[in-house]
Amino acid sequence: MITDQDVEKLKQTFVPIEYFDDQMDKLVKEMFKILGETEERINENIDVKFAKQDEKFDRKFERMEKRFKESDEKFNKKYAQIEQRFEKYDKLHRQADEKFNKKYDQIEQRFIEHDEKFYQLLAEIHGHEKRFQRVETKLFPTP
Repeated sequence: MITDQDVEKLKQTFVPIEYFDDQMDKLVKEMFKILGETEERINENIDVKFAKQDEKFDRKFERMEKRFKESDEKFNKKYAQIEQRFEKYDKLHRQADEKFNKKYDQIEQRFIEHDEKFYQLLAEIHGHEKRFQRVETKLFPTP
C-alpha cells in the first residue's frame, strides 16, 4: 500500500512545470549559443581554407601567366626570325629569278639570232644549189 509518506516523497521527485520551463529555456538558449559559436568557428575555418585555396590558385595563375608571357615572347622571337629568313630567301629568290630571266632572255635572243643566220645560210645554200643546177645542166645537158 502507498502511504502518505510515499506520496510526499514522490511529490518531491516531481519538478514543477515553471521550473521545468525555465530550465528548458536555459538549455535551449545554451544550445543555440553553442550552435552559433560552432557555426562561427566553422565559417572561420572555411574562410581560412578558402583564403589558402585562393592564394594557392593565385600563385598558380601567376605562374601560368608568367609561362604564357614567356612562351608568347619565344613565339614572337621565333616568328620574327622566321620572317627575317623568309624575307632574306625571298630577296635571294627574286635576285636568282631575275638573273635566270636575264640569262633566259639572252639565250632566247641568241637562238633568234642563230635561227636568222641559219635561215640566211639555208637561203644562200638554196641560191647556190640553183646555180649548181644551172651549171650542171649547162655542163651535162640531158638528151
